[in-house]
Amino acid sequence: MEKCTEKGIPGVKYSANEKIFNTEFNITFFQRKKDQCSLCTRFANSTDAEKSTLKDKYENHLQEKDLSRAAKKQDVAYSTDDTHNSTVACYDLQAVMPLPSGEVSHCFYKSKLNMINFTIFDVGSKTGFCYT
Repeated sequence: MEKCTEKGIPGVKYSANEKIFNTEFNITFFQRKKDQCSLCTRFANSTDAEKSTLKDKYENHLQEKDLSRAAKKQDVAYSTDDTHNSTVACYDLQAVMPLPSGEVSHCFYKSKLNMINFTIFDVGSKTGFCYT
């Protein structure tokens, strides 16, 4: 939108692009799945009676999650400060992807190769590294 405004041409909103892609081209925008831990999933899928027994453990888990995020935020602020000579790196190990990939059952059972994608992101320099 900013580039269109600079050039003096009318821009199109995201929703218009999404509608065209979904209806005319049968292409959808990828919506990333968010990983959830087993405790969060267990608590969300449990009955009321089970939730009452898991409540303390689940609330402690949420507090630890918040403390972890606060520590990460503090570390990022520390590493981006020019007075410190430090690096903060975030990493992610993607799920194992069997190759070749396909929906046909014989392809699944005959796959001999697994691909693993390990990503490291240097927060201070905003540089990413991918290892497959």
